[in-house]
Amino acid sequence: MNHRTYLTLAIPLTISTMTTPLLGAVDTAVVGQLSAPAYIAGVAVGTLIFNTLYWVFGFLRVSTSAFAAQANGASDPDQGVLALSRPFLLALIVGMLFILLQWPIEHAALLVISPDADVSRFAVEYFRIRIWGAPFILMNYVILGWLMGMAKIKESLCLQILTNVLNMLLAILFVHVFSFDVQGVATATLIAEVTAFILGLFIILKVSPVKWKMPSIQALIDTNSTKRMFNVNK
Repeated sequence: MNHRTYLTLAIPLTISTMTTPLLGAVDTAVVGQLSAPAYIAGVAVGTLIFNTLYWVFGFLRVSTSAFAAQANGASDPDQGVLALSRPFLLALIVGMLFILLQWPIEHAALLVISPDADVSRFAVEYFRIRIWGAPFILMNYVILGWLMGMAKIKESLCLQILTNVLNMLLAILFVHVFSFDVQGVATATLIAEVTAFILGLFIILKVSPVKWKMPSIQALIDTNSTKRMFNVNK
């Protein structure tokens, strides 16, 4: 790999990584234009909860990139499919668990952060809307990781930029035009997350170097491969 090829991959990858916190940052910036400081504080608390939850599972993107890159380098289409399918299933399960356990997560987070009553109320409004995007954002990690591993860095960068632009436009629309306040920015982010997931799947099908076919259950849950995935994630 020469320097030009390396920079072609590295620069978009760096920018892509830098865009990750922007969903919460856009929400905070838009709500910061409202009159009461409790609005921005509530969104900041809600964003902190989600950033912490999702940061813990950031390995989904990193490990998926590694396995996808190995499959791409070996020109192994079957492993390329499995490099996406296995962590995709894990992300779906974890995201659904977040939704099922939203009440204890909410109460535990607020107990630790201990905001005042007004801030807590807005944080809860924000949390209870955005939590429904948990499976989508975790699966988006996998999609982005897989695209990066397959050297589709520009596509992954475009996907994240489109997501953030959509989030920003919807947040401004919902808050400053429809006056939805905290619920508006949370809904805007949720819509952006779901849209990114749909676009991500479309991009994978469009630019994928592998021919897609559903892997067998036996291949998907192969003990050795699954154990290796968890070891890398750990």
